[in-house]
Amino acid sequence: MSDRINYLREEIQIEQIVRTIEPFRMFLDVVGQMSGERINAAKIGREAGISPKSAERYFEILVDTLIGFQLPGYHRSIRKRQIQHPKFYLFEIGVYRALRRELSVSLEPHTKAFGIAFEHFIVQQIIALNDYLETGYRFSYLRTKDEVEVDLVIERPGQPTIFSEIKSADRIESVDLHGLKRLRRDLDGETWILCGESRERMLDGLRVVPWRQAIDELFPITA
Repeated sequence: MSDRINYLREEIQIEQIVRTIEPFRMFLDVVGQMSGERINAAKIGREAGISPKSAERYFEILVDTLIGFQLPGYHRSIRKRQIQHPKFYLFEIGVYRALRRELSVSLEPHTKAFGIAFEHFIVQQIIALNDYLETGYRFSYLRTKDEVEVDLVIERPGQPTIFSEIKSADRIESVDLHGLKRLRRDLDGETWILCGESRERMLDGLRVVPWRQAIDELFPITA
């Protein structure tokens, strides 16, 4: 995987997308620490020693070269959706872990690192299948002013919108659902918990769905 990281850096430099590689290398190191989080160009610029505008441009480069993608904030209004801070995800969890120098560290279930990797994997798989199958779904995340967050909002043409939380646990408890439960009455759509459980069930009025089943339901051709 380290060879792949070096290859990506070399390709970007060869194509002369960035003039000097060192600031970009430092930027990649910072990105490795914040993949899956909201983009804050000013903060990232400070940590990487570059300007906020350079940070924004570097994110554009990662998206243009398919090294990563952005997940916008959800809002029914397209105009308001565009002014919210998007999240950024690297295209592959292995690249994310390589940038964090964690490839030699095993991912253990029930740890924070495993949960982060699981969320990345699910988001990447769903978006990749949507692109490949040309399903026409639109994706975003939702975050309220009081810091309640929904990991992935899936807008489907002609079908209810899905507001989904992604949990790596193999057993979901009521305490894990406080965010969706608080928002449920205000959400116009279905509420899913994509998780590691083996069977679908209802919990506190929310649908708990094994992640493989959820993907098969979203993309029936893959079943």
